[in-house]
Amino acid sequence: KHGTSQAQAAKVKWTTQVILVMENLFFQESHTVPPTLRVFDLKGSSRNRFVKEAKRGEVQMDDNFHAYIQHSPFYLSEEAKRLLTVSIFNDTVFLTKVNVMDYSLLLGIDEENNRIMVGIIDYVRQYTMDKQAETYYKMAIDRVAMKGGQAGPTVIAPPEYRTRFREAMGRNFVAAPAYIAMERADANDDALPPKAPTILPDQGVRDIGVLLGSPSLSPRGGGGERGER
Repeated sequence: KHGTSQAQAAKVKWTTQVILVMENLFFQESHTVPPTLRVFDLKGSSRNRFVKEAKRGEVQMDDNFHAYIQHSPFYLSEEAKRLLTVSIFNDTVFLTKVNVMDYSLLLGIDEENNRIMVGIIDYVRQYTMDKQAETYYKMAIDRVAMKGGQAGPTVIAPPEYRTRFREAMGRNFVAAPAYIAMERADANDDALPPKAPTILPDQGVRDIGVLLGSPSLSPRGGGGERGER
């Protein structure tokens, strides 16, 4: 019997399954968020990012969101904009370092309670050989079809994906400025502004003020990161 069990065990094929559990952004709010919550999956791309005849409650995409804010614009407080900008900046720093792209910002708009819920999702796809081939293939198809004005492929290298993602999220979420007193002392009017620190595109930050005016975040000096998330 012992010999038979060993022979049977030798024929067993073992497999490994990797299970990834992600946070449900809307779980804790399920008792307060109405069933009419609007949900958008935002990648910062406009290529095939529109759900035709989308129904309320379905997950929609970038172009649906742009159409939505045309007739129902919303604004963030300056503090909310600051937190969102810094969070996306730092998260994309990490995702780029581990060669991940094709992630999205999941946005839930609770119109009844006048608030939003956001979080980065689908952050598991690395830019492997098959994804690189997909990028080159779609770029080649565009050249052959002479679609120079069409939006580039959704899947691109992590550094370029990070830049596009940050800039698109910066445009998507607009802050409504709070009241700022404009009175300044004459002595301060002639004072030169402090030189902004140089921030590398793969370096995390703690506050949005560090991102503003940094020369490395200009289009020619660091992949175009300008503090937009």
